[in-house]
Amino acid sequence: MGVKAWFRQFAMKRLITTALNKKSPAEFTTSGDEAKNNDFYIVYLLDREAVPRFVVQKLQGSEISGKWSLDGRNFTEDETLTSSELPDFTLWIHHHYRTWVFKTVGVQKFFLQRLFGWPWIKVALDRRLQARFNRKELTRQDRIKVLEHIFAETIKDSEFQTQPSRLMTHLYTARWVHRPDRVDLENYYTFILKALAQSGDLETTQQHGYKLTAKALNTVTFHAEDERRHNDNKKIQTWIVILTVALTAVGIAQAGAAVDEQFLKPPETFSGTLGDQSITLIQK
Repeated sequence: MGVKAWFRQFAMKRLITTALNKKSPAEFTTSGDEAKNNDFYIVYLLDREAVPRFVVQKLQGSEISGKWSLDGRNFTEDETLTSSELPDFTLWIHHHYRTWVFKTVGVQKFFLQRLFGWPWIKVALDRRLQARFNRKELTRQDRIKVLEHIFAETIKDSEFQTQPSRLMTHLYTARWVHRPDRVDLENYYTFILKALAQSGDLETTQQHGYKLTAKALNTVTFHAEDERRHNDNKKIQTWIVILTVALTAVGIAQAGAAVDEQFLKPPETFSGTLGDQSITLIQK
C-alpha cells in the first residue's frame, strides 16, 4: 500500500469513527417538531461510479460492518469490509441536524464542515432570516393577480396546475410554512382558487389541484384592456391638470402685468424751463 492510499485509509477511518459517535437511530423523522432535535450522521460509501454501495453501521478494528446495496438505493445485504478496502470508496456522509440534511462527499469536505461548524452557522442564519420574514407584512394578491400568474405558467406548460401551498411558495417562497399566520394565508388562497373555479376560470383536477380553462383568456384579456383604459384616462387627466396649471400661471402673469402697468408703474416726467422759470411736467 502506497503512502497516499495509507493516508486516505487512515483519514477515512478517523472520520467514520467520528460520525459513528453520533450514529443515526433505527427510526427517525426529518420534519416536524420531532426533527428539531436531530443531530446524527449516516455514513455511505460510494463506488468508483459514485453509486452508493454500502452504509456503515459499525467499525471495530480493521472490520467495517454494514449493509450492501445492489441497486444503489436499497441496502439489504449484510456485508463486512476491511479497512484496506476503504481507499476504493468515497465517503458520502449525511449529517441530519435539526430539520436539515447536510451532505458531504469526500474526506476534505466533511472535515472542513465540522471544523467551521457550518451546520450550526447555516441553521442559526436561517432562523434569523425566518424571524425577519415572520415580522414582514405580506401583501395578499387578489384573484386577478392569481389568475394572471396561473395564465403565465400555463403558457409555459400547458399541463400546469397549482394548489394553495404551491401558489404561496411561488408568491412568498417556502418560508411561509413557518409563519404564525400560515393557516390564515392558506385559507385565503384556498378561497381565491375556489372562487376562480366557481367563476369558470379554473377547473379542479384529479390531483386535487386547479388548472386554467379557456374562459380565463377572456377574463385576463378584459382585465388587461380595462387596466389599459384606466391608465390612459389617468394620463389624460394628468395632462389636463398640467395644462390647467400652465394656463392659470399664464393668466396670473398677464394679470400681474396689467396691474403693474395700471397702478405700480412710475409716471413719466419731463423737466425744462419756461422763460426763466424751471418746470417739471408729469405724464399721467
